[in-house]
Amino acid sequence: MKIIYQNEQKYSECQLVVALNASYCLGEPFISPNSEEYERLVDLTGGRCGSCINVEKAYDYLRLKYIDVKPEWNSIYFAMDKNLPISVGVNTDKHGLHNIVIIKMRSNNKIGWYDLKVPNLNPYTNKKMWIHLKKLEKITNVRKNIGPEYGFFRIFYIQKFYRDLKNRRKK
Repeated sequence: MKIIYQNEQKYSECQLVVALNASYCLGEPFISPNSEEYERLVDLTGGRCGSCINVEKAYDYLRLKYIDVKPEWNSIYFAMDKNLPISVGVNTDKHGLHNIVIIKMRSNNKIGWYDLKVPNLNPYTNKKMWIHLKKLEKITNVRKNIGPEYGFFRIFYIQKFYRDLKNRRKK
């Protein structure tokens, strides 16, 4: 599977990396971080010397749709049940405010609960990008830090999934 990893980021473009990984997971072509197209997207979004303040322009370019959902664990379960990537704003000791994308979830019978596949949360994930839900909760303190000041939860989709998602909208 092609994916852009955190250690491949060159600037402050975590939101762009989230958008590109989500787009690829939804079946769009992969855009390499070593390509001119990637560099153009970095400039378009303001990721070279900012924090991708214009990430919406990348969404338009990628034809990526999203819906903001309630910032809670149930939104993650919902997205994973529909096989849709979900963006989560977190606050870690290493990264500060950071945007991650969760692309898969699997049951972990060995230790209970779930593992999440998160390509842009190094060094917290294992080599295959998996992190246990409880570990993610601990390192991000996500239970306490869910809220507008720590980012958002955003489910990415293509048009055919919209009907299922409209009931999950952030109220």
